Amino acid sequence: MRDLVVLRAEIERVRACGFAEEREEAVAGVACVAAPVRNSSGVAVGAISVAGHPSKIDAGRVWPTLRATALGLSRNVGRRGPGW
Repeated sequence: MRDLVVLRAEIERVRACGFAEEREEAVAGVACVAAPVRNSSGVAVGAISVAGHPSKIDAGRVWPTLRATALGLSRNVGRRGPGW
């Protein structure tokens, strides 16, 4: 992304839906879905992601498992609160 307006809109979309997704933006032939790992203050201190061929990475299919894993990791670093 090279346009600041587009980048800001994407950041807001990611915040709203809880995960980030990219399809061949960084590397041709690779797609990725990522979720934040949060500390006890709710601050993102890391992330977990899955990457693979774009035909095999479907955010809707990957998201439930990725979210559960990110939630588990967040609990281990002390995140507490609704939905976490």
